[in-house]
Parts: sequence; C-alpha cells; structure tokens
Amino acid sequence: MILHCALLIVSGFTLWAIAYLTVTIERLTMSLQSSLDEIVVKLGAVRQEIVGKLADVQAQLDAANVPAETVDLSALTAAAQALDDIVPDAPATPSV
Repeated sequence: MILHCALLIVSGFTLWAIAYLTVTIERLTMSLQSSLDEIVVKLGAVRQEIVGKLADVQAQLDAANVPAETVDLSALTAAAQALDDIVPDAPATPSV
C-alpha cells in the first residue's frame, strides 16, 4: 500500500513537471519568436535606410557629373547586398 501511494505521488509529480516544462518551453519559444520578428523588422528598416543612402550618393555623383571610374561604389553596394541577403525577400504576390 505504501509503495502504491509512493508510486502515485511520483507519477503525479512527474506529470506536473512535464506540464510545467511544456508551458515554460512554449513561453520561451513565443518570446524567442517575438524577438526574432523584431530583429527582422529592424533589419528591414536598416535595409531601406542603406538603399536610400546609396541612391542619394549615386544621385549626388550623377548631379555633379562625377565619372563612375572616379568613385567606385561597387564595394559599398556589394556590402549592402550581403546585408540584404541575410533576410530573404518576401515572396512576390501574383497580380490578378
């Protein structure tokens, strides 16, 4: 009888522990996903800012008639593209 009660207590504790850990893991997963979503939003904003600045620099160079050979933006553009490649672009939605 004592062994039976001990087994029930251990089983109950084990089930409680499993339930508690499951809830904790779910909360951590939701928190992690929320953090990841925030990072993606921030990276998207940074991407827009970088692309805008590159376009501004190119427009200023073009307005000043600076030859492309004088100021080479290819390394800067490549670095910006590498950052852009970190977050995949949203799939294009087909127009109806």
